[in-house]
Amino acid sequence: MTKKYQNSTITRQQQLEHANLHARLEEAEATLRAIRSGEVDALVVSTEHGERIFTLEGADYSFRILIENMSEGALTLTEEGVIVYANKCFAELLKRPLEKVIGSSLIELVAPGGQQVFQQLLQEEDGKRRLAMLDLVDSNGTLIPAQFSLINLQMEGVLGNICVVVTDLTEHKRIEAVINAERLARVKSEESERANLAKSRFLANMSHEIRTPMNIIIGMANLAYESAHSQEQKEYINMIRDSAGSLLTLINDILDFSKIEAEGLELAQMPVNLSSLMDKLMLFLNPQAGNKDLKLTCSIDDNIPRIVLGDPFRLQQVLLNLVGNAIKFTIKGEVAINLRLDEKVEKGELVSKDVASVRFVIRDTGIGISPDQMDQLFDVFVQCHSHNEVGTGLGLPISKNLVELMGGSIGFESKENYGSTFYFTIPFSLPEGGNAANKDKESKLATFRIQPSDQLCEKDNNRELNILLVEDKPMNRKLAKIYLEKKGHNVSTASNGKEALEMHKARKFDLILMDIHMPLMDGLEATSHIRAAEAKEGGHIPIIAITAYAMQEDKDKCLQAGMDYYISKPIDIEELYYTLARVMEKKMDKPMQQILPPEDMQEMKVTPDI
Repeated sequence: MTKKYQNSTITRQQQLEHANLHARLEEAEATLRAIRSGEVDALVVSTEHGERIFTLEGADYSFRILIENMSEGALTLTEEGVIVYANKCFAELLKRPLEKVIGSSLIELVAPGGQQVFQQLLQEEDGKRRLAMLDLVDSNGTLIPAQFSLINLQMEGVLGNICVVVTDLTEHKRIEAVINAERLARVKSEESERANLAKSRFLANMSHEIRTPMNIIIGMANLAYESAHSQEQKEYINMIRDSAGSLLTLINDILDFSKIEAEGLELAQMPVNLSSLMDKLMLFLNPQAGNKDLKLTCSIDDNIPRIVLGDPFRLQQVLLNLVGNAIKFTIKGEVAINLRLDEKVEKGELVSKDVASVRFVIRDTGIGISPDQMDQLFDVFVQCHSHNEVGTGLGLPISKNLVELMGGSIGFESKENYGSTFYFTIPFSLPEGGNAANKDKESKLATFRIQPSDQLCEKDNNRELNILLVEDKPMNRKLAKIYLEKKGHNVSTASNGKEALEMHKARKFDLILMDIHMPLMDGLEATSHIRAAEAKEGGHIPIIAITAYAMQEDKDKCLQAGMDYYISKPIDIEELYYTLARVMEKKMDKPMQQILPPEDMQEMKVTPDI
């Protein structure tokens, strides 16, 4: 027999199963009613393994075991807040005996600032769970952050009809504090990074603004000196050149310190002829010492390898700072420079076949340093002498940072009125083949590095170059043109990148000197267009960047745009002549940089003048 209901077929068997299920549900409801009314005190459950009896006392015991061993505090309270029951977790949280907890007022165990809030929670009659974050006070007076969860039992005549679960939030708060501290540190780091970037950009712009007019001041002073007729005129011009040089040193110090502070200073790794480097240093500093009737000497121990690998420019900067200070603060006597292997190394031996630790010692007979100033000597912007000589206070901190960046250490000894000795040690790597190969490399490197620029130009068969000079400032164009025409070169000028592209397409040039920031089209974009055209048509015209932007990232942008070399303003005339000769002789390796297409250069434009 079957019955159909709305396209469904129910068999007789399904009807029976449905009736049995309904009967079992009615039986379960009756059982629950009996338990609630207290009519039964045990349950008999039939299973495939037989019948099992469960007493309500057993269920109550299991419940108590569960409550006693839970990791939260469990309480029952009267409506007034008196603790009727508490598990051992709550007692341990308060560091109090359980017998002293039961019977006490929970309100009194809450920190004073939260007692009124907790009193209001007790008075609420809503059967729903109420939550609150309050501090408890343990037996030692320590505040314990906790979460309180309260619910009223819907039973009359029961003592302690408010159930409370207390969760210790100490670890949660600790983790939250760590997360917040990490988040705050990350935010501060990002803000610091943005501030450093803004500061670096600001310094770069200020450097550009100062270098641009200084290029004219120094350049015109050099030209005026060459045409001066009297010794008095030459003295006046020398004062201008010296003052401009001091200002340029200040600018470089500020930029260097900014790069070191931002950890953005990169060191070169190239062959250095220590003997040649010291010769140049002596040649530069001898006039300063001579003007004060000081004896300036330099000695290099025989076991010093003459060729090492390092950054000659930064090494020279440290030596100029230290020896320059020695001359500055020495009234009479001498300044002596000595290069020797580190005292920790046995005489005549290197640290290894690949490394030589060279110790540079600069000793003077100057005014010395007072004991109370010694601890501040390498601090930034600190002048440790009440002396007529002044400076930025950056020389020694920069020197210390540079030495440490090169993997070395620096120190000093001094006695007031008896002179000072500054020393630093640099662990130089050696060229392949170690010290034995230095003799052959020394002579070649010396010839390569100190050959006068005039001779290099003559080696180019006195060839007159057709040069395109791209510069938007009229005075800078005039100055550079005078420099180049003095060497017999033919110079054409353009005032922006767009004009330079048109001139480059119209006629053949041997070389382009390209400014960076210009109206209409800057030097980076113009260079990128030239390189893109060469990629299709072939050829490669050397392009030298000449710019007042002197930060490392500006140099990187020039190379990425496809420029071959980089000269910063104010233009060093010898550096300009030397670079022209080297470019045309093709003796310097072309930097291996990825050249970006013109469309990508839009994002790299140098910040314009304001």
